[in-house]
Formats: sequence, structure tokens, C-alpha cells
Amino acid sequence: MKRFGFRTLTVTFSAVLFALTLGSVSPETAFGAMTPSFTAKIYDLKDRSKLMFDYKSEVETTGDTKTTVNTVYDLKGDVLVIEKTVMKDDGKTFVSFEQDQKQLKTVGKVELRDGRIYFTFQRDEKLKDDDDKASADFIVTSTLVAYVQANWDGLLRGETLKARLAVLDRLETIGFQFKKESEKELNGVPAVVLKMKPSSMMIAAVVDPLLFTFSADGKRLLELEGRTNVKVMIDGKFKDFDGYTVYSYPEAAPAAAPVAPAPATDAAEATKPKKKSRKTN
Repeated sequence: MKRFGFRTLTVTFSAVLFALTLGSVSPETAFGAMTPSFTAKIYDLKDRSKLMFDYKSEVETTGDTKTTVNTVYDLKGDVLVIEKTVMKDDGKTFVSFEQDQKQLKTVGKVELRDGRIYFTFQRDEKLKDDDDKASADFIVTSTLVAYVQANWDGLLRGETLKARLAVLDRLETIGFQFKKESEKELNGVPAVVLKMKPSSMMIAAVVDPLLFTFSADGKRLLELEGRTNVKVMIDGKFKDFDGYTVYSYPEAAPAAAPVAPAPATDAAEATKPKKKSRKTN
């Protein structure tokens, strides 16, 4: 089994912070004009009045292919992270997910072909790759919300939803689970809070969960609390950033579903050789 960098193995998702298409997602499952899908403001989790980053999601549909591009900017307008997701069949079949983390100078990609997951990850000039069998509950950060929405009724009944999330720099999937945490009103609107945490009890004991606030019908992600895929510079080094993300949707546009931060991991800490199986509970 791999040794985890527990400090940083948190869902960012939801890099988090990236958009999804609506509808269920099956594991078999140069841009033109892009259509705005939603935007978000990312604040410091501890000081929610302190705006740190801006976030934008855009969608392009060509034939039966839907491409979603999610971008995080600093307050000067410089691009920090770009995520691109390609789906087929009107957004129901996953094809590929790619993340360009410009702060760390890393590029990762995962593709689904013939029931197998193919990973590539490049840091500086070093390129590594691997592949594994796709499970029925395989997701990436940009399909996370759609996966939750497809299982919304069960979550409302208190059921636990399990998933295996692709972690690019580790070239593997890691087990996570979602469960309803509470109900509340957000700006006068009924809402439901879900908790996402690692399935492994050992990892969950040292990693803070992500909290997702959805509209009560599950159609829109409204807020996200927890680790993001953006970094902040402290004492000359990039450090993990825990954020409070607030999503906004164009009223005239159909509700698109954002994501969660993908688990941020520290590749430098994951030095122990892997077993043949790349699934981590």
C-alpha cells in the first residue's frame, strides 16, 4: 500500500472547484465560442470576508461532445488552474479530464477507454503514467456533482454514497464516501449539507472532510467548504489552501453542476512503491 501524505490528502475538489454537467455519469462512460455556465468566488475558510480567488466555468457543445473548461484566477486576473473535461452523449459518458496546475507547473490527465482508466502526470520534465480497471463508481472532480445528483434520493434518505475518485498525481483512484450532514436555510432557500470524506478510517482520522451545500432539490451546488486545488505562497513556498466557495448561476441559463475539489495530494510524500492494485480504500 502507498504511504499517504495525510497533510494534503483532502478533497479539493472538488479541486475542487470545478464544474460538472447535469445527469448521471457512467464509467463506460483549440476552443470555439464558450458559453458561460457559472462563476464562483473563493474566500478564506477562516475569514469569509477575505476574497482570495475567482472561478469561472464555460461549456462548449459540438455534435454529441460536451467540453467544460473551469478556470481559477487570482485577483489580478492571472490564471492559476485550468481543468478541461470532455463528455459524450450529451454529457452522460466520461471521456477525459485534464488539469493544468500552473502554480506547481504540473499537468495531469485521466482517460477512460474500454473499461480502463489511463493516467498521465507530468511535473517539470518528469512524465509518469499508469492504468487500472474502472469501477462502476469511478468519478473525477468534474463528474462528482453529477454523480451525487444521480443518487440524490438515497442521500436524502440517509444512505451513504461511495465513489472512487481519480487522483492525478498518484495515478490511482481513492475511495471516498458522501453522506447527508444536515438541512438548513441559505439566504432564505432550503438547502442540504453533504459531507465527503475518505472511506479509509485511517485517512479520515487525519483529513478534514469537505462540506457541500446543495439546493434542497439537489439541482445546484451553492457552497463548498474545504481544501481546494489552488495554493497560497507562504514564506516562499506554496501551501495548501482551505477555501469557502460561493457559486453563482446565470438565471437564464440551465443549471450546470459544479464540482468539488479533487483530493489534493503531496506527490513528494508518496514515495513508497505501489502494489499492482492501484485502488486505495
